Amino acid sequence: MREAELQLQAAGAAKGWSMTLVFDEVVPALREAGKIEATTDMGRIAELEDKLARADVIDVSKLSGDTITFGATVTLVDEDTDQKKVWQIVGEPEADAKKGRISITSPIARALINKKKGENVEVNTPGGAKAYAIKKIEWK
Repeated sequence: MREAELQLQAAGAAKGWSMTLVFDEVVPALREAGKIEATTDMGRIAELEDKLARADVIDVSKLSGDTITFGATVTLVDEDTDQKKVWQIVGEPEADAKKGRISITSPIARALINKKKGENVEVNTPGGAKAYAIKKIEWK
């Protein structure tokens, strides 16, 4: 079912399709492919429709500033290992650590919000506390 949700979300958000188009074309195709069941997934589809109706598209390239907020791409240096990490702070659906995108709700992002270049931040992670120096803030 997660695959079906992602496809519906992508269809509505990324393509700019109306929900009518999603219901008329995408849902039947997913049903035919056995990805969703008509009766059990209609509530989830309605929930996704509501999310799409309330969603705002944020063009990160038009953001700026020297304070870390949603959409910022931040270069950090681990104070223990000197390892450099680059993270973009995104919404939960877009988060993909392998691609350098972390959720706004992640411990690292929460610790970074409202910080500035040159500051240090300590993050409580499942593996223990980590300290990072903020080296760069970009908007791309």
